[in-house]
Amino acid sequence: MKKSFFVELVKKIIPRRRSTFKPPEMHGFQFAAGSRVFYSPDIGSTFRMGDIVRGFVLGTACQSEPSVGVCDYQVNLRSPNFAVILTPCCSMGDKTLTLAPLVRINPKWRENPYFSSDLTNINREMLPEQTMSPATWQKLGDNERKRRLERGRGYALVEWFIFPPHPTLGTYTLKDTTFGYFAIDFRSAHRVECEAVVSTKQVPITAKVLELEIGMRNELRNKVSFYYGRVPQEDVA
Repeated sequence: MKKSFFVELVKKIIPRRRSTFKPPEMHGFQFAAGSRVFYSPDIGSTFRMGDIVRGFVLGTACQSEPSVGVCDYQVNLRSPNFAVILTPCCSMGDKTLTLAPLVRINPKWRENPYFSSDLTNINREMLPEQTMSPATWQKLGDNERKRRLERGRGYALVEWFIFPPHPTLGTYTLKDTTFGYFAIDFRSAHRVECEAVVSTKQVPITAKVLELEIGMRNELRNKVSFYYGRVPQEDVA
């Protein structure tokens, strides 16, 4: 089979956008989402898990199926406006980072009133009836609702973590609605090798634009731990 190779590289990093848009949930304070503080006013001098950074190139190998021999594949490279560090603070260094690109939200999430009131609710455990819209909850059978209620609080959209509006991140429009929320998908984590990442304190700090407040960093740590720690039904004794 003939070997093919395609590389698509976005070379130009879009300059930082500044916005005066401040949605109601920010209450005039740029580091807050609802009554919760999300971003630290000081970005510090080190890399921490949950930091928002820029200037890194992320690569993804794509192929139609696994192959031991020669196969057709492509490598897609992109330089997102922003990415989030998923490397644990204690593992920072060795010229390696784990990054997830910051992406736009899915507007369908706002169909759930609990999410619509504050999309960062997706980051935390919630009651079973809060994981879906009231109409969807009512469509569940009595036995299914009972089963979920007995199971108690848990996460919804387990692959996703939400970042609230901040002037540094800018805004975007979907279906005539302006949004300032962004998200990361744990499934899109990329390993990046960078000579400048030597240790937690010896990093290219100019690439860092925002740092999470400690409590919010704990929420990220808890949810990503849950994402990787789920036990499939077939492994339950």
